[in-house]
Parts: sequence; C-alpha cells; structure tokens
Amino acid sequence: MEVLRITGQMKAMYFDPFYVTLRLMDDPIVRFALDFQHRYPKHMATVFNVPTFEGVEVEGMYLYPPLKTVAA
Repeated sequence: MEVLRITGQMKAMYFDPFYVTLRLMDDPIVRFALDFQHRYPKHMATVFNVPTFEGVEVEGMYLYPPLKTVAA
C-alpha cells in the first residue's frame, strides 16, 4: 500500500508500481546492491546492467543515492 501511496504522489506516467519488489535488508540481493552502490557511488539515480546474481538473471538495478539526513 505504501508503494501505491508514494506512486500517487510522484505523478510519473511511466512508473508502474506493480513492477516494484520490496525486499528485507538482509536479503542477499539487497546486500549485493548496497555493496555495489558503496563501491561505485553516484550522486544521482543510476541504472546498472548486471547480467546475473548468484545464477539468477537480473534485468537491471536502478539505484538511488543514499538519502541525506538533515539535522533538526
């Protein structure tokens, strides 16, 4: 439900929330993506072509830069 709520606020025509997969932080592919992002940091959202992950075909990873925290 949270993905649908956020999608409604985005107003992005070509974003389909039904292609979103939410995973837990301890999921191996999440750890892989975070490690990849730490090794190749970007300051903007980036698409990476990763052909396979542990024998599973991966269409691609779309990684956003880490959120910046604001002091209160």
